[in-house]
Parts: sequence; C-alpha cells; structure tokens
Amino acid sequence: MVLELTEQARQMIGQLRVRRGQPDAGLRIARRASGVGLWMSLTEVPEPDDVVIRVHDAVLYLDEAARRRLGGQVLDARSNAHGAAFFVKGKSHTGSPVRRLGASALRQDHRLETAVHS
Repeated sequence: MVLELTEQARQMIGQLRVRRGQPDAGLRIARRASGVGLWMSLTEVPEPDDVVIRVHDAVLYLDEAARRRLGGQVLDARSNAHGAAFFVKGKSHTGSPVRRLGASALRQDHRLETAVHS
C-alpha cells in the first residue's frame, strides 16, 4: 500500500518548493534520528532506500519506517499561521478519509515535524 495525497497536499508541496527556491525538491518523510516518530523535510535528492511517489508535480520520498507507518493512508494539508500543516488521515473501507492521525507544522527553523508516532 502507498501513501496517497489529496489535491490540497499536492498544492502545498508545490508552494513550499516555490517559497524555498527548490523547484525540484520533494517532501521526505522519515523516522527521526532518535528513532521515535517521523519527521518531514524538503530535499532535492532521495536517500538510496527511499520509495519515490510522484503525483503530478508533487514528489514524496518515504523511508522504510514511513512506508510501513503511512501505507494505505492519505496525506492532506492546509495553511496555518506558520505557513503549512500536513496531516495524515486513515481511510474507511470505502477508501475515503475518516480520521486525523497526526499533525505537522512548518516551524521557524524550516523543519517540518510531525506528531505521527509508531
């Protein structure tokens, strides 16, 4: 199973790339160095073992921990006071998003951190 993107998430990734001056960057979701939870960042190149997901002009890079944790779910986004908020929603048996599982916000240091924990 693969992580899906809403149209809003796809557009938000594009907006982040433009604002950062990184038109070829992708949004990477990976396990934190501490081993607890996942974090997001914009990066130009995936790590060697990352899975690359392309949805029109948006690119996601997922490490193995992110693939296992987020497979079959939906990445959505909205604007907030910090710039961008991404969150993951599960899907019902009909395939539609049903609940919010975690949240992330663009922080002052330009890292995207998430509350999605394994």
